[in-house]
Amino acid sequence: MKKPRYLIGIDLGTTNTVVYYLDIQGESVDPVLFRIPQVTDLGETEENDVLSSFLYLPDDKEVPKNALSLPWEKNLDFSLGQLARKKCFTYAWKSRLLCKILVVCRQCRSVGSNIAVES
Repeated sequence: MKKPRYLIGIDLGTTNTVVYYLDIQGESVDPVLFRIPQVTDLGETEENDVLSSFLYLPDDKEVPKNALSLPWEKNLDFSLGQLARKKCFTYAWKSRLLCKILVVCRQCRSVGSNIAVES
């Protein structure tokens, strides 16, 4: 079996997720913060230190086509992270309802504090 290249640490919190990685075959022993690409506003994507654990499911008329696109996926009809958090609080304020925090892990194979993956 090939020795893993990276050690990955995931803090899967209730309101935010943070990911660090360590190149265990490299020179440095310092963990590196993985900046998570996410939609920050309609049509805008940025990398952030944390992924807010909010899910935004707009209807067909609420957002323009491809406004929730990520670099690796163009036709998304939902959003996770910063935009979802912003929309949740906007709707909660308007309707005076509390928003539920949703944690969604799509296509996850395993979740834990230390996961070794091959390069």
